[in-house]
Amino acid sequence: MDHETDKVDQAIDRLPGPEEPGWDRPTPSQQQFICMSMIEGQVTNGGFHQIYFNGYEKFLPAALAGYRAIDAKPQAEIVERVMAMVRDDPWSGPPEIWPDPNAEERPPGSKDIGVYNDPWYALDLRELHRLKLDYLNAHPDQFRHPTKPGPNPP
Repeated sequence: MDHETDKVDQAIDRLPGPEEPGWDRPTPSQQQFICMSMIEGQVTNGGFHQIYFNGYEKFLPAALAGYRAIDAKPQAEIVERVMAMVRDDPWSGPPEIWPDPNAEERPPGSKDIGVYNDPWYALDLRELHRLKLDYLNAHPDQFRHPTKPGPNPP
């Protein structure tokens, strides 16, 4: 990992998670960065179904706001489409969120949010890290407030 990527990861690592005490202390930008990281980890671990399976869908709006703030248009577009698909058709998510918990398959015509996995995996992670770093460097005031004991991120 290069120094610049490490700087982004350190800024994210310094934040409490959304379900930890103190989540109300980070700035909106800090909350967006941690939610982006959480969503990226979930999708990497099991695709978009993993987000809903683990109950992380509540963090999608903050992640979407973060992708928009850093101008990560491809990520924002995919997250927005996934959210809309599930909102418009709950059958598109994993079986754990289907309207009928006894159903064994989706009804005809229902789509699957898994269609967005491959487009997400094809995105350039280096570009995403560059956008995060650019935002971090352009807005240091939004990342200087300590949220856990220890020194502030650079």
